[in-house]
Amino acid sequence: MTARVAIFHPWAASPTRRRLLDRFAASVDWNVHVYAARDWRDEFGVQTPRSSGSPVRLTEIPVFPNGSIPLHVWSPRALIEMRRFRPDVAYVYHEPFGIATAELFAFARGSGVPVLGFHTAQNLRKRYPAAIRIAERFVCKNASFATAVSAEATEALRWRGFRGPVSRFDFSLDLEKFEFSERSFRPPVRLGFLGRLVEAKGVDVALDAVRNLSDRGIFASFQIAGIGPHEGELRSKVSQMGLGDRVSFAGRLSPNDVPTFYKSIDLLIVPSITTAGWKEQFGRVVIEAAASGVPVVASTSGELPGLVDRLKCGWTSAEGDPVALSSLLADLISRPARLSEVARAGRAMAVAAHSESAVAGQLVDAIGAALEAKRS
Repeated sequence: MTARVAIFHPWAASPTRRRLLDRFAASVDWNVHVYAARDWRDEFGVQTPRSSGSPVRLTEIPVFPNGSIPLHVWSPRALIEMRRFRPDVAYVYHEPFGIATAELFAFARGSGVPVLGFHTAQNLRKRYPAAIRIAERFVCKNASFATAVSAEATEALRWRGFRGPVSRFDFSLDLEKFEFSERSFRPPVRLGFLGRLVEAKGVDVALDAVRNLSDRGIFASFQIAGIGPHEGELRSKVSQMGLGDRVSFAGRLSPNDVPTFYKSIDLLIVPSITTAGWKEQFGRVVIEAAASGVPVVASTSGELPGLVDRLKCGWTSAEGDPVALSSLLADLISRPARLSEVARAGRAMAVAAHSESAVAGQLVDAIGAALEAKRS
């Protein structure tokens, strides 16, 4: 009998996730039905682009409040859809402490779904309010399996009490979109940052490093792409430091603009700083840059050192230390041949580990193992 697999993923209608789920469904003989949030919006209130023409069955269901990853809940229509489809597996792409995860698990339990799974990226050992802890315990108790984006996230999940099997489930890339581009890496080198403009992303540190390079007689341009509450302070700092001739702000990039951004830089800086409530959970820009042939200089926050090492795509520098960062950048700028070598190695590793086929295979393995365990 063909297994029925339901996947609940808020932004599954986006082009990137839709392609991944297409690959997933095409590689198995299961009956796959994907449920996405209707008109999902990101943290800035911008609606996620939608993809059409996918062979995977996808149903969009309202969520409230739209765009709130930790607090959203699904419309009761999710329960109706679950009872109509009667899945053998319900996989929720959401944290175990998420209200929506507990809600969907309750719907699944009430509908007699035998195999339940969830995803986690949380790599901090956080203690949540009592109501959230109760919901998380309910999810962990009833889950047959989990997927995690990193070893740190798996360790944090174990600390929170989950004892079931945990499989790795990475981010995927459209490798036709993120093409490899040859670069000379000869001065003046073009540095870049892509991300939210918040203090924890460490752009202040990168600006100090650029200033230090200037003081050493090394000219390097620095393009900052992204928006956020820290942008005003960063612009003021650029002006105060006299870096207006080498630092530019690109603003918010659309998904179609991101590959063009990588083609316009030689080195990506990821200077994130760990705080009491956050550290880098993965670093999607690292795999995008690697696939594009852009070496990466990242801080030691969270998952960044492990990811850079695994992809052989760059170097790490102590977080929050602009002197160490500028020294490393000065050394790399003087070695264009080494930068070219790392650019090629990073592309090869990104293709092998983060293609849509490779990452879809991770989810196939996780769900397949859970189904087999239930049958045995």
